[in-house]
Amino acid sequence: MPDQIDREVGRRINRARLRKGWDQAYLGDLVGRSESWISKVERGQLALDSVQMAGRLAELLGVDAPHLLALDLRYPNWQRGQLPVNSHVPSRPTTAPGGDAEGEPVLRRAFALGTLAGLSSAYAALSPDARDQLAARTQRGRVDRRALRELGTISRSIRRAYSSFPARALLPVAHDQIELALSLRPREQPQAERFALLNHMAEMAALAGGMLTLDLGDFEGADAYMTFAQQLARETGNAEIRALILGGRAFVESRHGGDQDDALDFALAAVDHAGRGASVRTRAWTHAVCSEMYASCGDEAGFRSALDTARTLLSGPVDDDHRWSGFSWFDLSKADGYEGGDLVAMGRWREALPALDQALQRLPEPMLRHRGTAHVGRAEAYAGAGEVVAACADGHAALDLVAQVQHKDTLRRVTQLHRSLRASAPSPAVRALGEHVLDIRTIVKTSKVA
Repeated sequence: MPDQIDREVGRRINRARLRKGWDQAYLGDLVGRSESWISKVERGQLALDSVQMAGRLAELLGVDAPHLLALDLRYPNWQRGQLPVNSHVPSRPTTAPGGDAEGEPVLRRAFALGTLAGLSSAYAALSPDARDQLAARTQRGRVDRRALRELGTISRSIRRAYSSFPARALLPVAHDQIELALSLRPREQPQAERFALLNHMAEMAALAGGMLTLDLGDFEGADAYMTFAQQLARETGNAEIRALILGGRAFVESRHGGDQDDALDFALAAVDHAGRGASVRTRAWTHAVCSEMYASCGDEAGFRSALDTARTLLSGPVDDDHRWSGFSWFDLSKADGYEGGDLVAMGRWREALPALDQALQRLPEPMLRHRGTAHVGRAEAYAGAGEVVAACADGHAALDLVAQVQHKDTLRRVTQLHRSLRASAPSPAVRALGEHVLDIRTIVKTSKVA
């Protein structure tokens, strides 16, 4: 039966591709796979390796994803909006946003295939006036500017909430906002309204991509959201979002097995795009990202120059805060954190400590993720300087914050720190840190959205 399904899926992909007039090499380029891979999938010799890839293919080929996945053969009694019997329920988003859904839920708390459940929380977040306006619009009516302003307010609130809310709680909300904007039929709106809706979706998709990358470690899922956001930003000419996505890709390359030179190229591209009309904070943030990439390459002059530029931008007039589309916030306290992190990356342990001390003094208490990053950076600096007890103390502080926001990147760094200390300087303090790591890993692993 699986072979029959794989052959049918391949046949449906082949027919949809031919209707587009595309060859296998072109489709492969669009999804980042080889011509040979497309050929094997179409012949049924290779099964689709993820639901997310099926979603991307369905969107590109303009077909219904459940049809492409042959759900009618897999689950003969299945109907849209229902979960197939005995179907696997993943713990992370596997759907490429903006296309047709695929038959498996994005999260337990999110919506299933073909349902409108995902729209309810986004719709409820609107003010009564905006809800009345949306409810009253005709099928091809124009969206009122008040509703668009309401979406902008919601977007800013969600992005700022990132500093202290768990990603598993915010991710369905961001996805719901994308679905809500799609329900307003952007393609049927005049250009100003259409661009406003597309930009709202791009901001939410960029946020989702960032959370999947740094918080949940789901790089495949993150790529779907980032690609979607980049497509929307390109259409609207949104330099803010394009810079944000390029900066995010720099982090992915740098921190998760990529090439450091490639990471720097992404960061420099982010600076270029931000310079084409992005907000002051975005321009400053992209320079800070560049500073980290320069430091990872061992270029002190580069990181100093980039960070000086970021601080100069933030020290001048900043009157475009309403346009800031990044996660949470970026200010001089975070620039201090970048400086400390850059020095840690270059092995300058003692020099990093004052910058990280200042970052922790200046970072507002609600910025839990950023405080966690500063604590783990200072822990690494203390460990490099041979101060094991102090390193463990900051490791514990970082883990306490991870327990609140489930930030996997910080957990990964504390885990690596503990392993290094266990090998080089075993002690009761190190053993206690290891026990704390195990406790937090269990919390993060078992954490569910209520």
